[in-house]
Amino acid sequence: VALGDYLKLITMLMVYVSAYKYLSKYLTDTTFDNLYLDRALEKYNAHAEKNIFPLNAKERGKYVRISQAGMTAAERYMVTRSSLKALIYCVAVLVVEGCDRILVLVCTILYKYGPLTVEHSIQLTEEDENGESMLPEDLSTVHLTLDTTSCFHEPAVTDLSVTAYHLALTSGLLVLSVTQVFFLRFRHAVCDSFYPVRRKKRAEYLHTKILKARTYKLKHAAEEVFTRVSERNKLCRMFPWLYKPQCVLCSGRENIQKCDWCQTVYCKTCLNDIGETCSVCSDITFRRKSGLIESSNKYL
Repeated sequence: VALGDYLKLITMLMVYVSAYKYLSKYLTDTTFDNLYLDRALEKYNAHAEKNIFPLNAKERGKYVRISQAGMTAAERYMVTRSSLKALIYCVAVLVVEGCDRILVLVCTILYKYGPLTVEHSIQLTEEDENGESMLPEDLSTVHLTLDTTSCFHEPAVTDLSVTAYHLALTSGLLVLSVTQVFFLRFRHAVCDSFYPVRRKKRAEYLHTKILKARTYKLKHAAEEVFTRVSERNKLCRMFPWLYKPQCVLCSGRENIQKCDWCQTVYCKTCLNDIGETCSVCSDITFRRKSGLIESSNKYL
């Protein structure tokens, strides 16, 4: 059995284990991966007492449609993390390829100009008392030869097709790390198609979650924005070019309106949710500080 067959088997096992874990959490935990605005949620919202659509800017950053091109904050974090890992791998591959090319160049230069052949002869003389040589003629001369040709070998150059394959593989890894979130969304759609009852329960939970979060935020809207609105409005009046108008509740910048008294900015959706009444102006502390009511009136 080839190594590639083992790798295919391991890959299939990993996919199976990942799918099993996702299905188990999908069937047991209603909060798991429940952030998609699908048809089940729209149907439930159509028969519900309160409508949650359209979503405000912060809610649009938390919940997404499967076919939507935008990403949620969690998806952006996943893409950033995987992209950094893939980028590190790509840089490592490029460094190895570059070092290989440099090493081949150095070895080629050494192969061409490194071999050296040196020949040297040494005359040995040892004379007797009569001045005659005592060594035979074949031993009187020593020939020394230094040849380094066998120490150098022609380097094997890496084929360009291998380098192109590595670059294509790393590029595909980068593309996959960016687009994986869009493919992972289909897990939710596949499970919904096989478990319609569970799909309705998850839609009910998501509708309730959005509604409760919005209701809680609206109840504490004055407490949340009062501490920052007054200072921001002062800075906006002093430096209007530094601050772009945005809703104090959802930070949205579409369909914005300003309060006539305190100049607090709301978007049209949030303003409808709070009953078209400025939460800051209705706060008694702000009204006293701004002079809208006299401080002696304690129970207004």
